[in-house]
Amino acid sequence: MQDQNKEMQDQNYVITIGRQLGSKGVYMGQRISRHFGFKYLDREILVRSAEMLHVPESKLQHVEEKSYSIWESFLQTSIYDSPYVPTFYYMPTGRQIFETQTQIIRKAARESSCVVVGRCGSYIFAEHPRHVSVFLHADKEYRIVNAARFLNISEEEARKEVEKTDKERSRYVRTYTGMNRLDLTQYDIAIDVGKVGFEKAGDILIDYIQARFPQLGK
Repeated sequence: MQDQNKEMQDQNYVITIGRQLGSKGVYMGQRISRHFGFKYLDREILVRSAEMLHVPESKLQHVEEKSYSIWESFLQTSIYDSPYVPTFYYMPTGRQIFETQTQIIRKAARESSCVVVGRCGSYIFAEHPRHVSVFLHADKEYRIVNAARFLNISEEEARKEVEKTDKERSRYVRTYTGMNRLDLTQYDIAIDVGKVGFEKAGDILIDYIQARFPQLGK
């Protein structure tokens, strides 16, 4: 029975998308999920993590894909105006958040084919037989313009956000997987969206997935 369950789970497809801020990873994930009819995992991971860790969703959102604890994040972002946080407030560590989200993602992949953006997905599903790992990147100036537009902030603010997020995501991946997320050899396909544009990048990715798994093109 256990072997049968595993065989059924391995029939599902998993597309994981690593990305740099400003390379439209969310847009790409949603497009791929619509095209193939796969479940798109993003907000659901956040909601379920908050429930399992007994942490307000709004607070957990501030520390996703960062390697420090919620407590440290609260101090850094000055979420509280009060000089202290009540001692009864439970604050999970970065490790607990990572392990909880990994559990949620794996469970979702056992239930249906899915697309996962970020959250070390390429590492989590490295041994999955029907997994395609993607990395989206572009030069910094291109990403700054996109981030400013998407976040509705100035380009000066966007530059700071891009640089900060690049460091945080790299530290996050290194802390919990021991890998360098900019080592493109660990992905099946890496696309410079700045060179081809978002729409063409999506076409390339769909063609690649169908080349890997021709049955999806039928």
